Amino acid sequence: MTIRHLIIVKCHFFCNFAYHISFTIMFIFNTTFSIHESITERCLKYIQTQYIPNMLDDGFTNPLFLKIYNESTDGYINYAIQFIAPSLEFITNWKTEMERDYVNEIRSLFGEKALTFSTIMERI
Repeated sequence: MTIRHLIIVKCHFFCNFAYHISFTIMFIFNTTFSIHESITERCLKYIQTQYIPNMLDDGFTNPLFLKIYNESTDGYINYAIQFIAPSLEFITNWKTEMERDYVNEIRSLFGEKALTFSTIMERI
């Protein structure tokens, strides 16, 4: 589904410009990682060399890997990875069919020192 917007931009030189901007409804799949500082380097390497490539192979696109800045006194550092998904149905199917495998792999590799949760977002 494509939504078209007409935006009128007034420039400081007393001219008017009309731009047609179109964009597709976009769903973003976000996974937040809470990683204990004792395994940060090893876990980040896993995310960059295993997790992200596997998610791309599954059909997600445009990964954005972010560090979350917050005050943590428990020794955990937080990161988020956001992927673009082709549809909400795609994410729902992936969560049903694949998410458990990813969670189990992370748990088997890092135990309770790497915790994750996911959220689904829609670009407004």
